[in-house]
Amino acid sequence: MPRQRTIFLKTKPRSSPYRILVWMGLILAGFMTIRGITIDHTIQPFFSPTPTPTRTMRSYQQEADTYFKIGNLEQAIVSYKEVIRQNPDSVDLLAQLARIEVYSSASMSTDQQKLDRLNQALQYADQAVALGPESSTAHAVRAFVLDWLSSNKLLTPVDSEKDLEEGENEATRATQLDPNNAEALAYSAEILADRQQWIRAEQVVQQALDRDPNSMDVHRIYGYVLTTLAQYEQAITEYQKASAINPNLTFLYIDIGQLQRLLWSKTSADVDPKKKDGYFTDAMQSFQKAANINNNINVQDPIPYMAMARSLAQRGDLGDFFMSQLYMKQALQLDPTNPDTYAQLGIIYQQSRNFEGAIEAFQCALDGCDAQTSCDVRRDCSTNTTTTVKSMELSDTTLTYYYSYGSVLAGMSTPGNNYCSRASKIFTLLRSKYGRDTNVMAIVQAGESICSAPAPAQTATPLTGTGTPPTQPAPASTPTLPALQPSPTGAGG
Repeated sequence: MPRQRTIFLKTKPRSSPYRILVWMGLILAGFMTIRGITIDHTIQPFFSPTPTPTRTMRSYQQEADTYFKIGNLEQAIVSYKEVIRQNPDSVDLLAQLARIEVYSSASMSTDQQKLDRLNQALQYADQAVALGPESSTAHAVRAFVLDWLSSNKLLTPVDSEKDLEEGENEATRATQLDPNNAEALAYSAEILADRQQWIRAEQVVQQALDRDPNSMDVHRIYGYVLTTLAQYEQAITEYQKASAINPNLTFLYIDIGQLQRLLWSKTSADVDPKKKDGYFTDAMQSFQKAANINNNINVQDPIPYMAMARSLAQRGDLGDFFMSQLYMKQALQLDPTNPDTYAQLGIIYQQSRNFEGAIEAFQCALDGCDAQTSCDVRRDCSTNTTTTVKSMELSDTTLTYYYSYGSVLAGMSTPGNNYCSRASKIFTLLRSKYGRDTNVMAIVQAGESICSAPAPAQTATPLTGTGTPPTQPAPASTPTLPALQPSPTGAGG
């Protein structure tokens, strides 16, 4: 019996102190986890959204499209680059980025800036064609890029013609791949117009309109083709249709304003003064609309103000030169490093007989200037106090500035302030590059004759904007800023 009792006796298990500690630790950890999720929110449950969700490629593309629609092309470019970073093999995205970069070049002030942007656009267009050799869109956009690139004034005639010919081949390839591609037909028409095949260009752009009457590109290019045919009223209508489709693209209003200003210059005040004044008013309103769009989206674009300044200087009525200077200085505040704007201000000063002011402005543009001189020219040393300006080299684009600078220096030279030494260097440079241009040489010779005249003939009148101005070499004594027409490079004013 004692043994049986021993067999059936239930003995109590002893609790291990280590096991108790483990269980207490697990319970405590569970409590802390629940507290972190429900009370402190220091721990996020599984599958809960992150505080800053990772952006998708689609969201960047929507952002890029939105920026383009509101007219902020620089931000559209940034967003498209991010989309392409996530999807580098997308032919359509690369082509769209190249297209936007071309249009963004229209808002750049200098030929070098335009050239740099267009070369960048060409790189993306090349990638698109390489990835999609059978893509009509890729070939069409590459044709578009090459056409605008060919019009840049920094290219040699040989390189320009090469780009234009290659662009025509690309446009032909694009229409072969898709005969219904309206943009491809439109880009082809733009190239044909630049090759002076105007009748054919109009026929092709009409085909583009038949295929897509709601394309901004097609209406813009139709307006450009009509401009080359000197059908300015109809051209304005087409540009306005383009702006109705994309109402925030400022370069369209610049093109419209240029045409309205051109019609103003061609309309006789004796025949129809009201109509003439109406064209000028319309032009200023178009430029102001471009400026307002930029202000609304916080884009620092000086071109609308430069366009208004040039228009007022071209009209030259009482008070116009004063307002023209104000607009040009406003453009300088937005882009104080642009030498072309200083040069245009110099022309305006020269037209208004402020020759000392013209010399300062031309000096900044053509010789370059330090921060103090640049803010003196801008008449504002409270902002951009460290801005320096690089000089512009002599080219077809800057030719007017150079001979105007030399002419003013020669006319203002006195025994006590010998500007002729600087003028002589400019005249020598003009002779070396434009020695066969009879018009330029006439200006050079007139300036040189003033500097070689006896000292009494060089007496200058203090410049206050009134009185008799110093002798100026003709015919460059008061050059005008040339009236620009819309072009594939988006001439700004």
